[in-house]
Amino acid sequence: MEMRKFTKGARVGLSGLLVGCLLVMLIGLLIPPVASGAVTGDLAVTRDLPDTMQPGEEFDVTVTFTSPGGVFSNIGFGDVVPEVTWIVTDPPDLTKISPHPTLIGITDNKPAIVWMKAGGYGAGTQFTACDQVTVPADATPRVYDFPNGVVRYTLGPKGEEVEYEVDITGDSQVEILPEYDLTISSAEGGSVTILGEGTFAYHAGEVVELVASPEAGYEFDEWTGDVDTVANVDDATTTITMDGNYSITAHFSEISAAQYDLTISSVEGGSVTTPGEGTFAYDAGEVVELEATSDDGYQFDEWTGDVADVNDATTTITMDGDKSITAVFSAVTPGASPASFSASGLQISPQQVQPDQQVEISIDIANDGGATGSHTVILYINGKLEDSYTARSIAPGSLENVAFTVSRSTSGTYDVSLEGLQGQFTVAAPPATTSPGGLGTGTLIVIVAIIVALIVAIVFVIARVRRA
Repeated sequence: MEMRKFTKGARVGLSGLLVGCLLVMLIGLLIPPVASGAVTGDLAVTRDLPDTMQPGEEFDVTVTFTSPGGVFSNIGFGDVVPEVTWIVTDPPDLTKISPHPTLIGITDNKPAIVWMKAGGYGAGTQFTACDQVTVPADATPRVYDFPNGVVRYTLGPKGEEVEYEVDITGDSQVEILPEYDLTISSAEGGSVTILGEGTFAYHAGEVVELVASPEAGYEFDEWTGDVDTVANVDDATTTITMDGNYSITAHFSEISAAQYDLTISSVEGGSVTTPGEGTFAYDAGEVVELEATSDDGYQFDEWTGDVADVNDATTTITMDGDKSITAVFSAVTPGASPASFSASGLQISPQQVQPDQQVEISIDIANDGGATGSHTVILYINGKLEDSYTARSIAPGSLENVAFTVSRSTSGTYDVSLEGLQGQFTVAAPPATTSPGGLGTGTLIVIVAIIVALIVAIVFVIARVRRA
């Protein structure tokens, strides 16, 4: 640190003095000081710089200092930036410089700012200077050094001023970070919705949010490519840290339909020929065709399990869960006729009920054939399927009673159809309700009529008395 001391003894006119001071300060700011005879001051000057920047960005070089003790007549500030190709705004934003500065000018990319105040600045006055610098778009990413600038100021009474020059300390480097390209794509089954697909430029170290969205019938699988800095390659919503040029792809996979097992078997006397016997896997909701074929001397009897028609050797089953079915056959007596069924004795009891009261509907099923068999009885009420029941293994000449229990909450007459036999039951309308201890509607009408008659009679009597 160097300084120079000088004394002015002659009196000069006010205008001459001001012109002389300005010239001396301007020369002192823009020309390096003479080393001999300098005196050390105690002004501390610090510079604040951002740690990192990107090409093309603008930042402030801020210098702060506080005036020392003594009469503070004026201060000059000159700072520099790394290369003359770095642009310093001309003039700087004076709103960021305090208090009340005057811009002398910019020489060799060095802004020179002076503060002047009649009578000087008091001790402890805070000063701020601010260069606005733009990083060139083609700046090479690396660490840039800021050479030390200076602050010059004078102390002392008028005519005996001492000039000081203080180097600027504090931050002296700014790292210029590179930009990297992120290329994003997707495979079949979805897309990257945040931030989209294509190539995007990001600053080094920037954390970029990613969201992959599958289409209907697909699910997200994984991120592939340059995924070393992807937070979670298995998560559709994740991030990537830009430490280089990266290319990533979102992958999706088709969602497989749920499958259920169908186990098919048969008893003695035949087999299931379609689709066969064993355990088969089918997609949820699939309708599977079934066919049972009887051996010689046997006849198909029924299916056990959740098939569409248990009495038909050719039927279907809907796979809405794991199912197990069996085809049942029975021996046919030589010369005997197959199983044949008839219905009789339809009973409905009681035939008139109150709302929600249960009604029992029953029928007798007889096997009139020569072989054991099963028969499904289907109940219809008002033409709509109400319920069904399968009477199984009814021997020849045997009879089985099948009963159903139903109820209705709405009054009316209901038609019953069971095995071609018809009947009815009636749900009565609920009785009229009155308040406990109250009178019925008819009674109230009679009472009102009597009251009206009494009033008319009283009026008539009074009228007769007045005439008399």
